[in-house]
Amino acid sequence: MGDPGGLTVCGSDEEQTRLLAEHLSSETATITNGNGRRVDVWKLIPGRDNHWLDGVVCCMAIASMLGCDLRFDGSRAHVSTKRPPEARTAPAAK
Repeated sequence: MGDPGGLTVCGSDEEQTRLLAEHLSSETATITNGNGRRVDVWKLIPGRDNHWLDGVVCCMAIASMLGCDLRFDGSRAHVSTKRPPEARTAPAAK
């Protein structure tokens, strides 16, 4: 628990845990090179759902953009209050 790159799933509902695992493993990546850069192209495995994968990825991306830094030190998670300047000064949505 708390390993770099790890995701800890809490709860005791085996069916929900299985469903989350199915969604998180519903896509495969293919490495593509072009225009001087390397890109991972993700494709949905036929017959699989990925809704929860999309939600987890979006939450992680937004948290990172806002400067959230979650680390496990054996006792608790730390949340950084430092936000990048562009996140502090972004114009309000209309």
